[in-house]
Amino acid sequence: MTSQRIAFIGLGAMGLPMASNIARAGLDVVGFDVRPEPLTSLADAGGKAAHSAQEAASNADVAIVIPLNARQVQDALFGPDGVLDGLPKGSTVIVMATIGAQALRAIASKLAEGGYACVDAPVTGGAQGAQAGQLTIIAAAPDDVLERVRPVLEPMARVIHHVGTEPGQGQFVKLLNQLLVGVHIVASSEVVAIAAAAGFPLDKAYDVLCDGFGRSEVFAARVKSVVDQNLKTGGSLGIFLKDLPLAQETAAELGVPTFTLASALQYVRLGARALGETADDAELIAWAARARDS
Repeated sequence: MTSQRIAFIGLGAMGLPMASNIARAGLDVVGFDVRPEPLTSLADAGGKAAHSAQEAASNADVAIVIPLNARQVQDALFGPDGVLDGLPKGSTVIVMATIGAQALRAIASKLAEGGYACVDAPVTGGAQGAQAGQLTIIAAAPDDVLERVRPVLEPMARVIHHVGTEPGQGQFVKLLNQLLVGVHIVASSEVVAIAAAAGFPLDKAYDVLCDGFGRSEVFAARVKSVVDQNLKTGGSLGIFLKDLPLAQETAAELGVPTFTLASALQYVRLGARALGETADDAELIAWAARARDS
């Protein structure tokens, strides 16, 4: 059991269950979010609430930041009443948001100048994985730094992959994951639309395809939500509107054409215009069948 104090900044659909799992594991967690509601939920899980990122980070050994995008991470760390206004020198910052390698490297460099260690540790597994403490954590940091914070990461994780020692390597692998997830969501949308056009029962097609070689975890989870007419998985189209362009930029820097990624991003943008950026990504799959009939 670690005696480290953890500041947790960003208590959204992913961050709140992640912070709650750390607190339930018996660690000292102080959280902050711009919204008051998740602060109450974190307290119910055994954590403490702070009124600012600075307050949360005061006397902390580790600060975890997982807001939406690079700008929000920068504001949380370096802005007024930010993490670095309270975090003691020599502490470790774990960036778990998906912000791209370039932005992460710039943040890590600035942290190093201030005397802080940085762990690049985006996650995959969705809100359901976050709630279950079954996320895949994609970590890049020197060996000793990662081992120091491993007890903090373990209550959130099914597995921790150490993909490198340099800032940005975790982001790089996460964007490869997001390329696959985005393409699988769009492919699932097309499957559902074709089944609807044929009048074939989606539940029957779903059962067969989940046992077939074309199965993906995205198909199994997202189309199940459509079959059940739940359409609430915790993932939003806004995530892919952020992450897929980052994956495109990475590929372009390397001179690699990404035809399926470009098509998937175009499709997600069409769906977001129709449904809104906050729509659950399962709604995109259901929308594919409805759009044909409209």
